[in-house]
Amino acid sequence: MMPSPPIVGIGASAGGVEALEQFFKSLPAGNGMAFVVLTHLPPDRESMLSEILGRATRMPVVDARDGEKVEAEHVYVLPPSAILTIRGGNLQLRRTGPADRERAPIDVFLHRWPRTKRNTRSASCSPAVVTMARSVSRPSRNMAA
Repeated sequence: MMPSPPIVGIGASAGGVEALEQFFKSLPAGNGMAFVVLTHLPPDRESMLSEILGRATRMPVVDARDGEKVEAEHVYVLPPSAILTIRGGNLQLRRTGPADRERAPIDVFLHRWPRTKRNTRSASCSPAVVTMARSVSRPSRNMAA
């Protein structure tokens, strides 16, 4: 079994789109990493983030799909009204509804993913680098975890 690539989880508010564009424009080709982009969006709002980021990078940029294997040199974007985690190198997408109290997709991804990596015997998930993109002009002290 081929191990999963290093996975970079990126969380941003709606105001972080410009920072995300700059981030992906600056990445070198052949970086060997997979990227998961999560944003806090209202559940009833459509997202154009995949299209926007697709113009900023040569890597394929897709809306995350349940069960999809994480591949190097790909960008996976959380669709609206969903929670995303990774298990065994595959994306796990759960749709949320109006009554769902879980409205913090970035927090869920960043807190649950390390736990699922520790609890699995599979070596298919490699260490992650977690980046919080907030603003190009006003970097936060919490940029890297």
